[in-house]
Amino acid sequence: MSAAGVDPSRIMVVHNGIDRQAIARVRPAEGLRRRIGAEDRVLLGFAGFVRDWHGLPEAVEAIADLAGRTALHLLVIGDGPGLDAVKDRARSRGVADRVTCVGLVPRGEVGALLAACDIALQPRVVDYASPLKLFDYMALGLAIIAPDQPNIREVLSDGIDALLIDVSRPENLRDAIARLAADEALRRRLGAAAAAAIAERGYSWDDNARRVLDRSNALLNSTAGLRESEE
Repeated sequence: MSAAGVDPSRIMVVHNGIDRQAIARVRPAEGLRRRIGAEDRVLLGFAGFVRDWHGLPEAVEAIADLAGRTALHLLVIGDGPGLDAVKDRARSRGVADRVTCVGLVPRGEVGALLAACDIALQPRVVDYASPLKLFDYMALGLAIIAPDQPNIREVLSDGIDALLIDVSRPENLRDAIARLAADEALRRRLGAAAAAAIAERGYSWDDNARRVLDRSNALLNSTAGLRESEE
């Protein structure tokens, strides 16, 4: 909007958020790792509508490339036109037993599935989006891997509350996964910082509603004051 000539003081950016009460009730899905054969593996998670541009086949490539070094497993929560490509890549790379796609699940179950994961993935994102999944990942205290681009840097900081990668170099996703898989302390540190950011920056629907109400009331008051001065 500022590029179109709008005064920055008239622009208010409200990011997506989380439901604090719902997140507070989340517990890791009991027995999930056993059911999917990932008891002794580092579990990568992705939740959402799966599109080709999400880049999930690249995560499958990373699992295959790192098979000799790290035991990894990918959990995909959701459906979409990009899901077949994920399954096809897993079969072609010989890691179909390390990729579990659970399809659509009730919204109330998504958090429990994600909470059972060690690393949360957002391999790619369009340049205008503020992905809802990022805020769920953050609130659940997961170690996040996401693209290093402006709309993501509005929310996450590389090395502080996430690892941000250059998506033009596919090996960066693999290297970030390998780094986090090998360093539980780093996963915990990034996850804790991400969860803290939710509270510190007010990334919740309640906080967003208050922001909009506060701005609306301020505008109404300023308009009322202007009218009184004109009278």
